[in-house]
Formats: sequence, structure tokens, C-alpha cells
Amino acid sequence: MTRTYDLKQCPFCGGSGALRRDGPSGQGHEIDHYIVCTGYGARGKAFAEGWSGSKEETQRKAMAAWNERVSG
Repeated sequence: MTRTYDLKQCPFCGGSGALRRDGPSGQGHEIDHYIVCTGYGARGKAFAEGWSGSKEETQRKAMAAWNERVSG
């Protein structure tokens, strides 16, 4: 499920990010797509498939959100 998309390193530990999905959520049948750090466990913003677009759109949004976050 990992795309050929350049993900920034984790701002906390410098680890790699990986695309993940969870679902269905407690609010219905949505499947959430988000990026998580494979080392530290930091998690990016989740986008719900269906609410935020198609599977591919929500994956792109999750990857873009991970890369656009503010580093401390």
C-alpha cells in the first residue's frame, strides 16, 4: 500500500513515515488513511475515505499533510 511518494522524515526522531489505514471507524463505514512514523509512532492527520474523497485522494491528502506539517 506504500506509494512511491517522497515522505519527509519524522520531526521527532528522523524515522521513516509509512502509509496506514484503519477502519471501519466508530462513526460508520469510513476507512481512515494517515501516515505514521515507523520509529517514534508519531501520526499525521487522518482522512476518511468517502468523506474526503476516493481511496487514492485520501492517501494523497494524508501524504501531503505529513509533508506540510510544521517542524518544531
